[in-house]
Amino acid sequence: MNPKIKLTNDMKFKAYDYAVKSHDFTSRGHDFHGGGADNASQKMNEGKLGERAFEYWLKQEGISFISDSSNFDEADSYDFIINGYKVDIKTRLADVGAKKTRTLEMVEQFYTRPKDIYVGASYFTKTDTIELYGFISAKKLEELNPIENQGYKDNYVAYDNQLTPMNFFKELVVNQKR
Repeated sequence: MNPKIKLTNDMKFKAYDYAVKSHDFTSRGHDFHGGGADNASQKMNEGKLGERAFEYWLKQEGISFISDSSNFDEADSYDFIINGYKVDIKTRLADVGAKKTRTLEMVEQFYTRPKDIYVGASYFTKTDTIELYGFISAKKLEELNPIENQGYKDNYVAYDNQLTPMNFFKELVVNQKR
């Protein structure tokens, strides 16, 4: 069973506050989402909601972590550091339009700001919940090597069935020696 986290008002406020502040800085560089740069704050907000939910889950699981502390006007190098691994949370809308079944990482960002692990999260707007549905190492993502371009930038792609379920996260990430 994948972890499902109900978003709190505090989580939503922190995500929204960051998204609004960052609009003219880091999120403007990610205008490949539907709606272009005008939708940048909304996409940043969705991403930050996924991060807040993952942070909540880490605390519930008793997993030690370091949270990103970069300012809103600079691009982050990671979302979390866990046991020496740089972890990036990739959040997507789950209940809008066609069901998305893949986790994306821009090829350019994969090399300029490398992470070790990508965690997939789905945001269900109708229930205000985030589902953590799996994770994949950067090495495995690169080895899969399917690159898709949806009209703006090349992305490494991992389909949901290629991700490791979250119930293995502690065993494979936290309990391993790095």
